[in-house]
Amino acid sequence: MAQVGKMKRERSENFDYERLAEIIILNSAKDYCFAIKTLLRNPHSHIALRNKIDIEEFFHSNWFEVLSGVKLDPDELIERLIQKAKSETDYKRKKRPKSEIRAENAAFFAKRKARIAREKEKARIKAEAKAKKKERKA
Repeated sequence: MAQVGKMKRERSENFDYERLAEIIILNSAKDYCFAIKTLLRNPHSHIALRNKIDIEEFFHSNWFEVLSGVKLDPDELIERLIQKAKSETDYKRKKRPKSEIRAENAAFFAKRKARIAREKEKARIKAEAKAKKKERKA
């Protein structure tokens, strides 16, 4: 006897295979929702777009029909998953004031300039030390 949730059910010969098929379909659905959420946040994500296309091809394949056992309508499933992904995420971009973006960029480039200046100073000191060492040898 296998226990599923709080219900007990007789374990059939194909129970393990049926469970595996369910897991494959559920993971595909989760991956599809994740790809949709990613595309809603970042429409230029090539990886998410590729995953979305691959999973849609899987949903329309004969292999999906074999795994599902029931004739699920792939288009209806895809539409439901898209609606679920949209409801679970705030896909509208929040606009920030330009002054905030400029200040953030200015801080970034100031840190970058300071780091480059430190690296140049270290390189100059190292070159001077090398030159002094060479003079002592001569």
